[in-house]
Amino acid sequence: MRRSISSVTVITVTLVVHAWLGPAVANAATAESPTDGPTMSWGAVLHLKATAERDELVRAAVELKPELELDFGHGWRAVLSGRLRGDLESRIAPADDHAELRDAYLEWRRTGTRLRLGKQRQVWGVVDGFAILDQLQPRSFREFVLDDTDSSRIGQWMLWGRTELGRGRLELAWVPRPDAHELPAQGSLYDFVAPRFRYGAPLGRPAPPRRSVDHDGDLLAARYEVRAGRFDLSAVALTGPEAQPLGRLAGTPEAPGIELYRRSRTLLGGTLSTAVGSAVARAELGWTFDAPFNVRRPGLEEVQRDRLQAALAVDVELPAGLFTSWQLVVDQVRDAPPGLVRPAEDVLGSVLVRRSWLADTVLGELRILGSAEGDRLWRLAMTYRGDDRWSLKLEVDVFTGELDGIFGQYRERDRLSLGFETYF
Repeated sequence: MRRSISSVTVITVTLVVHAWLGPAVANAATAESPTDGPTMSWGAVLHLKATAERDELVRAAVELKPELELDFGHGWRAVLSGRLRGDLESRIAPADDHAELRDAYLEWRRTGTRLRLGKQRQVWGVVDGFAILDQLQPRSFREFVLDDTDSSRIGQWMLWGRTELGRGRLELAWVPRPDAHELPAQGSLYDFVAPRFRYGAPLGRPAPPRRSVDHDGDLLAARYEVRAGRFDLSAVALTGPEAQPLGRLAGTPEAPGIELYRRSRTLLGGTLSTAVGSAVARAELGWTFDAPFNVRRPGLEEVQRDRLQAALAVDVELPAGLFTSWQLVVDQVRDAPPGLVRPAEDVLGSVLVRRSWLADTVLGELRILGSAEGDRLWRLAMTYRGDDRWSLKLEVDVFTGELDGIFGQYRERDRLSLGFETYF
């Protein structure tokens, strides 16, 4: 749910909330409540961020994320969280001031069992940043993949439950009419350039205007987790509409357009995690039956093919306090037909190197995302934590590669960002 707001409104609300809640928050965690009565806790995060490309300011924004939790006792609680964003200056996307309800669910708990009804976000899978089995909710790509993964997840209205079963735990989810991915607005700073993301539209040629068509299907999913010796294992089954929309030609030859629509698919997969000394190995596998894809013949058509996605990751603690994480992902379209809009096989990878200094007061991080085609996204970040209440973060993002690559399409979008975050 989104409503247009102004940045002045966000700032005003922030100041009022801080003045009203600030003194009480410190006491909320320790305050005693009547034994049989409900308890309430709250908090908020205020985030200020400025982003520049070369000598030009492309965004200055303020964001407030409040959260409220009501515990009614007897295993019942309610959670509400939202996000108010106002842009003081923005070239990233038009009309980006908005209010968003991120979570709004009622939960019931008892020993070994938990049920949630309402808008929520559930994370499945063990690979960071690559959504193979983590498909219960779509993601926002309004800033490509530069938003952190948690912020980019779009909460869905669903019924979710988890219970102990045998030696493990079973999770079930029903998502009525799930949303699609949020694509970058056409003409925005992070509008797609590579033909694979523009339904085959050639480089240098404007893509036809897009319009979306709703999908009426529901999403059903199940996951079973179990510990077997030194291994954490899970199996996942999911069926319902794909979050990534397909495209078909619409309009007239004089005024062509792309109509976005979605098809259902069935996904089966599993995960494995284990520790070996100071290292942790993670693996994830997904097989999608009759996954839908676009082909150019010479128009825009649809085919269905099985899809294999596999990932292997290793996390290692090195000397001198260095933490490293290495991930490799293979994404194949089986029996790929000629004219496929996307490549028949993608090989992607990521490397993360992290170190902290001064008792975790200063945190440095280098993250590299790339493909076998040679294009890369280099992300360098330095964070200073003043205390438990605020932090300051400097980020540099550099894209390299060809314009038809996943990351190279933004090679003119290198940027520098400075962010301030405070908690109350």
